[in-house]
Amino acid sequence: IGEGILACLTRLLPARRQAVALYLQGHSSPETGKLLRWSLKRAENMIFRGLADLRHCLAGKGVTP
Repeated sequence: IGEGILACLTRLLPARRQAVALYLQGHSSPETGKLLRWSLKRAENMIFRGLADLRHCLAGKGVTP
């Protein structure tokens, strides 16, 4: 599963990859926004869209919840 996540993370758009990586490390949306100097709304959107892309990629690899 870990290898699949890493492979899929590399395929994400850079902004989404940064946001999802921080989220997976346990950072909240407000923390992500502060760390990346983004608005809270942008951080939330990048996390939401990035996770959706990650789920889609993982499903394509046969990794599902």
